Amino acid sequence: MPQWLVCSSCGLKHGERPDGRCPRCGTDARVAPGAPPAPIGSGGGAPEVQEIAFARRRLLLAHVVTWIAFAAVAGGMAFMVTHDVSPPAILFLLTNLVIWGVMIFQATAAHRLARIMGAGSPLAWAAGTFIMPLGWVLVLVLSSRAATALRRRGVAVGFLGPRLP
Repeated sequence: MPQWLVCSSCGLKHGERPDGRCPRCGTDARVAPGAPPAPIGSGGGAPEVQEIAFARRRLLLAHVVTWIAFAAVAGGMAFMVTHDVSPPAILFLLTNLVIWGVMIFQATAAHRLARIMGAGSPLAWAAGTFIMPLGWVLVLVLSSRAATALRRRGVAVGFLGPRLP
């Protein structure tokens, strides 16, 4: 029967490797067989856990702000159409700047979380957030992966993020 190890950094259960490194995160995985991941604050991956937690929270905040910005612009456009009002050019410019600003905020948040999680190409995740239906799915997938990684480390994760001590 193979000897199983649990990585103290990412919590992956895997067989023993000749170099003693975890195949997912590359840290030294030589810990007691079957041991749970190190708790937060013990030095075993705690900074990484907090980075994932804050990056996930930032991504969700960026997504909510993007939704609010789009709803505000759509509401303003609907008002102008129903009241036969033509907007000044500066208003059009400002709303476009706001929309692009929040979308760039969301893309940078997705890039940061994908980089921390090691989830493929961070640039591809960030670029995908600009395509609206795909962006929503990508945010959900990244958030779900981050929540799973945090739960594996023993962190309680709620709807808007982890409950860190």
